[in-house]
Amino acid sequence: VLLGVVCALQGYRDAALIAFRKSIDLANNLIDQADDNFDAHYCKGLAFAAMSLLGEKSSIDESVKSYQLGRSITNA
Repeated sequence: VLLGVVCALQGYRDAALIAFRKSIDLANNLIDQADDNFDAHYCKGLAFAAMSLLGEKSSIDESVKSYQLGRSITNA
């Protein structure tokens, strides 16, 4: 996620989106291994939220969903 933020701050929108998508893929790999990994859900939520700030409006719902899943794990 950090690479995406840096790219976005430097004005490289496309590179930032690629980095955020890679973060989501990596988070999904961790979730596939252990679905109770709340950090992976939070990372995924953050990447989707950042993508929405870059104009990817469909990412907002995914961000909320990921954060809710992570939160449900920490409240269990």
